[in-house]
Amino acid sequence: MTEKRLNFIDSLRGITICSMVLYHAFWDLTYIYRLNLPFMRTKGAFLWQQSICWSFILISGFCWSLGRHPVRHGLRVFALGLLITGITIWIMPGQRIVFGILTFLGSAMLMMSPLDHFLRKIPSVTGAILSFFLFLSCYNINQGLIGFSLLTGRLPESLYLNYYTTYLGFPFKGFYSTDYFSILPWFFLYLAGYFLHKIYERYYSAKDRIIWNERFFSFIGRKSLLIYIIHQPCITTILTVVFHTTHLHNR
Repeated sequence: MTEKRLNFIDSLRGITICSMVLYHAFWDLTYIYRLNLPFMRTKGAFLWQQSICWSFILISGFCWSLGRHPVRHGLRVFALGLLITGITIWIMPGQRIVFGILTFLGSAMLMMSPLDHFLRKIPSVTGAILSFFLFLSCYNINQGLIGFSLLTGRLPESLYLNYYTTYLGFPFKGFYSTDYFSILPWFFLYLAGYFLHKIYERYYSAKDRIIWNERFFSFIGRKSLLIYIIHQPCITTILTVVFHTTHLHNR
C-alpha cells in the first residue's frame, strides 16, 4: 500500500469539514443556547447533517487504499473516539457521544485490513453497487427495520440487547448518544467508498486524473482530524463569550 495524496479528495474533505463546523455551530445555538432556529428542526437540516456524514464516510473509504500503516492509523482514530466518549460523559453527560464517527471510522479501518485481500477479488463496479445496495437496505437497522420501500421488514427485538449489539447496529432500549455511527449500516457505505477508489484507479489513466485543487479547502482537508477534535470546544468557547458579552451589554 503506497501513500499518495489526491488533492481533489483533500478539497472535498475540506468542504465537508467546513460544512460540519457550520452545522455544529447552528446545532449548538439551537439545542444548547436555546435560540429559536426553526430550520434546525426541519428535514432540510437532517439532510444537511446526513450529507456531511455520508461524505466523510465515503471519502474515508475511498482513501483507505492510499495510506500506509492502516492498522496503526485505525487504532489511533479509534482511541481518539474513545477519548471523546470519555470526555463527553465526564463533562457534559447530557450531550455524550458513544460510538461516534471517530469510533466507527477507526473500526472500519481496522476491519478493512483482513478484508482487503478478499475484497480485491470483487469487480469494482459490482462491489460499489452491491455495497451501496446493502447500505440502503440496512439504513434503518438502528430502528429495528431492514429493507426499503415496500420490502421493509422488522427485526427481532432480541437483537437489541447491550452495548456490544449497539456497537454493531442494534441499540438497546434507552441508549442515547448525540453522535451514533454503528458498524451497520455505515460499514457498507465505507465499502462503497473503497470500491469507488478502485473504479477511479481502473478507469482513469494518469493523464485523465482529476487535478482540481482548491488551496484553502485542500489545506483544511489535510487537517480534518485535528479540526474535528478541536472544533466543538472552539465553537462552545466562542458562543459562550458572545452570549456572556451580550448578556452583560443588555443588563
